[in-house]
Amino acid sequence: RRAVEEADAARTEAEKRERALNGEKLRLERLLKTAEEQATAAETLLREVRTELRAAKATIEERSQALAAEAKGKEVAAQQAQELRLKVAAMEQERTGLVERGLHEE
Repeated sequence: RRAVEEADAARTEAEKRERALNGEKLRLERLLKTAEEQATAAETLLREVRTELRAAKATIEERSQALAAEAKGKEVAAQQAQELRLKVAAMEQERTGLVERGLHEE
């Protein structure tokens, strides 16, 4: 009789441990599923961020090229303006020389 009671107690304890282990297994499975979902979400977010970074980099590069072209255009325009100023100054000197010669000839 005592052996039967000990066997029943052992079986009850084993069932109790099995239920506890099954509960722990379910908890760990839920944790794993949550971790996998979070990892998937993080991978998706990382892909989106990389895409946005590539787009931003392309935009910056385009703007940089546009600004460089604009600066080059301004540089060329300034050089042409300087050349025109020099031509005007030369023409004015020539005119002044002609006027002075004309006055001396009279």
